[in-house]
Amino acid sequence: FLTFRLVRGRTLSRIQLEPRRSAEVLRDIAEAVHYAHENGVIHRDLKPQNMMLDEDGHAWVMDFGLARATAGGTTLTVPGVVLGTPEYMAPEQAVSGRTDRRSDVYALGATLYSLLAGRPPFEGKGALEVMMKVVRDEPLSPRRLNPRIHPDLDAIVEKAFAQ
Repeated sequence: FLTFRLVRGRTLSRIQLEPRRSAEVLRDIAEAVHYAHENGVIHRDLKPQNMMLDEDGHAWVMDFGLARATAGGTTLTVPGVVLGTPEYMAPEQAVSGRTDRRSDVYALGATLYSLLAGRPPFEGKGALEVMMKVVRDEPLSPRRLNPRIHPDLDAIVEKAFAQ
């Protein structure tokens, strides 16, 4: 089990940020996720609900309940079992349940997309419908949903999805 200190604040799913601040927060979250990766941990369920800004504006990654240690490869808990939140999971995670660093990078991109566009990259009536869209469709550019988004932020999201 993991024990964390109590952090007072709000999850990213409960706040609205300007595009620039969204990018700054995701930069800090990405650095924390990179640290986890460097120490052999894949989160596997990164999403706005698992990220927080404390009362001082510092970003935190939370809920490592689905995280797994890796020994230089991919992780798969049980064959045929897919873990994570469909709106934020990478296509390979949706298809096979296999995860690695790239899966977390995709989820970071999906989270930035959500913060910028005001909704996740894919939505549907249920988990299966969302996972099918993740696997077969390309998300709309967040800039098409929010024209105030700088083209560079759009490119960052696209790069994260290409991992």
